Amino acid sequence: MRKLLTFAIFAFFGVAIATFSGCQQPPTITVDPDITGEIAGPFSGNYVVNYADNPGDNFSSQINLVVSGLDKKLIHVATQGGDSFDCTISGSSSSMVLSDIKNGKGVYQYADTIDGFYNNGRLYYKVTGTINGGAFYAEFTVI
Repeated sequence: MRKLLTFAIFAFFGVAIATFSGCQQPPTITVDPDITGEIAGPFSGNYVVNYADNPGDNFSSQINLVVSGLDKKLIHVATQGGDSFDCTISGSSSSMVLSDIKNGKGVYQYADTIDGFYNNGRLYYKVTGTINGGAFYAEFTVI
C-alpha cells in the first residue's frame, strides 16, 4: 500500500509539473527587429554643402530635417529645403550606421555614397558624389 501511495504522489506531481510547465510561453526572440523607431523624428543641426569646382556656391547653415522609418532597416531623410534621400541602417536601436543612399532628390540625387551614424540621439551623415563634373559633399551634424 505504501508503494502504491508513493507511486500515486509521484505520478500526481509529475503530471502537475508537466501540465504547468507546458503552459509557459516560450521566450520571444526577434531575429529581424525594427530599429527605425529610435531614429525617427525631427533633428536640428549644422548643414554644410561644398562644391569642389564651384566654391562660390558653397554654403553652411543650421537646418531642420525629419527622419522617418520606411521599413525595419530603411529610413527617409527630408530636409527643410525639400531635398531628401533614403538609406539603409544597421546596428542596434541606440547605435546605427547609415549606408546605401538611394532615391535622392535635390542635391542628394548626385550622391554616390553616405557615411553616417546615429548614436543615442546624435545624428551625423556625410554624402559625397559628383555634380557638373566636380566632387561635392553635403554634411549634417546634430547640434
